[in-house]
Amino acid sequence: HVTGVQTCALPISSTCELCDYNADKKGWSLFDTTHALAVSYTYTLPFLSGAHGAAKTLLSGWQISGLTSLQSGTPYHMHTGSDGPGLGNVDGWGQDRPNVKDPSILGKSFDNPDTSPILLGAASCTRKTGGFSGTYIDCPAFDTNIPLGGRGNIGMNVFRKDGTHNWNIAFGKTFPVPGGRERSLAFRGEFINFFNHAQFDKPNVQMSGNIFGQITNTANKGRQLQFSLRLNF
Repeated sequence: HVTGVQTCALPISSTCELCDYNADKKGWSLFDTTHALAVSYTYTLPFLSGAHGAAKTLLSGWQISGLTSLQSGTPYHMHTGSDGPGLGNVDGWGQDRPNVKDPSILGKSFDNPDTSPILLGAASCTRKTGGFSGTYIDCPAFDTNIPLGGRGNIGMNVFRKDGTHNWNIAFGKTFPVPGGRERSLAFRGEFINFFNHAQFDKPNVQMSGNIFGQITNTANKGRQLQFSLRLNF
């Protein structure tokens, strides 16, 4: 099933003895992450470590810490978008997979909102009359011409979203406060997605929708900043 094409189909007269009903639902899990790396670190800046007085209090002893995570994208597949005549196969399963017409599309990445609809041929999708259900959606790489109670031939979760790499960085320093050794004022600034790198989510996978193939979301948020002061006494 990882190869991307299924050969099992269930016409109306077929029984589960001919083909395991759930056999074509085997594939990568939706949360599968093949590779993942997380690195955390803390570094005390050496600048002005030998300073004295106000310069030492204000400028020395600053720390930089962070968490860097790199991971593979998670799997997904295309959906017919319905479970009714003309759009699906009327078997009670609302996320039927279509037929793949162009196997060369398997293994490609659709991670750019400017090009994903073009690569998926979304603008060329039309509704055709005929086939198993009387009308179906026909696209350059996929179609929903599926027998009632049957299956499209594309495998389960055969595409993957783009991988993500996030850099979360913080800097801070603890200042002494007069009146006792336990008293201090801690300042911390945090940058979530420090480089503000946009990483896009998968394209819309519902073939019956008006935004099929379009990427309308990101896998991460833009850069976020937050600052905190904590007084210990």
